[in-house]
Amino acid sequence: MISNNLITYPNKSIKYSMNKINQNGFRGVVVVDKNYKLKGFLSDGDLRKFILKNENLNSSINNIYKKECFSLYKNDLFKINIDELISKYYLIPVINKNH
Repeated sequence: MISNNLITYPNKSIKYSMNKINQNGFRGVVVVDKNYKLKGFLSDGDLRKFILKNENLNSSINNIYKKECFSLYKNDLFKINIDELISKYYLIPVINKNH
């Protein structure tokens, strides 16, 4: 099950996505398409950089989120050291073969 506070969509606004990050407490949100396919990751740092440029908060996140992000395949969860990854990444999308 995907928590609604952990995801956003490429067409959503900066303000909408900032609210999601504020609600989830993970310093970021996973960006997915309408079929929940992983598209990337948006961090609070990405948003800060955007805001410092005095950009419009109603703009879409489409041009600022990271299109490449670290993720794990569901079947690989038991093959890795999660503690090590958690110290490096604060939110790790777990995907299936269709992303």
